[in-house]
Amino acid sequence: MTKKVYAITFAQPDKWVNGSVLQIGVAEEKLEEVKEYAKSIGYVENVRGPLVFEVDERHYEEALNLDYKAKFEENKNHPKNQ
Repeated sequence: MTKKVYAITFAQPDKWVNGSVLQIGVAEEKLEEVKEYAKSIGYVENVRGPLVFEVDERHYEEALNLDYKAKFEENKNHPKNQ
């Protein structure tokens, strides 16, 4: 059986020159929550929207960034984005 994973690309507009881009895998039920969180800390979503992948349920958990808030903070604090 397969499940959907949404791969969303976000960027920090003031850091585009430095390549501050983050792509994360998101479960369908977390999609709006992730978008709202990203927006609240200054990220914008790629205008093309998320890509949708069908992932075998055995690999579903590893396809997701389960702690997406940490992933955003990690990217935000990366030296290239300072």
